[in-house]
Amino acid sequence: MPLPLIALLACTNDPSGPDDPVVLDPGIELGTGLDRFVSLDDGDDIVIIFGPQGGYHLEGSILVQGIDPGSANDLSDPRNPLTTFQVRREDGTIVSGLQGADTVDFRQGIAASDTPGVYQMIGRRILLDIQDDSELEGQTLTVSVTVEDADGVSLSDERAVIGVASFYND
Repeated sequence: MPLPLIALLACTNDPSGPDDPVVLDPGIELGTGLDRFVSLDDGDDIVIIFGPQGGYHLEGSILVQGIDPGSANDLSDPRNPLTTFQVRREDGTIVSGLQGADTVDFRQGIAASDTPGVYQMIGRRILLDIQDDSELEGQTLTVSVTVEDADGVSLSDERAVIGVASFYND
């Protein structure tokens, strides 16, 4: 279970100025959402989306703190963390990734959120290696994420959610 991100924000008597970065204990929360972070709890529904190029995916989002977020404005920054998503069926079969890949990886910086010291990655497509959303409809799927920064700090979280076909898929 992830650390509650907001609960880690504590008042201090730190005399640092307003431009000094806020440093929080490492923590991560997996969620969903295309344009904003939406929390996920075990047992929640997650929509299986038929994408614009004809494949299926889930929307993955994360909140992280206490890591080096890299540069959200520079994809080539060598300090950008590696974010890895994976989706498994109840029997352990991996259904994320395409063409033999088991994961969906992003090496990019993570943007600042409205909360000092907390960073967010919103609306990442977790590609699914399926032919039809009915393959996962009603099934419990374990969605996991790991973020490893350039300093070797690694955070992970996962949720057991229920696959739901989007009504747009029909």
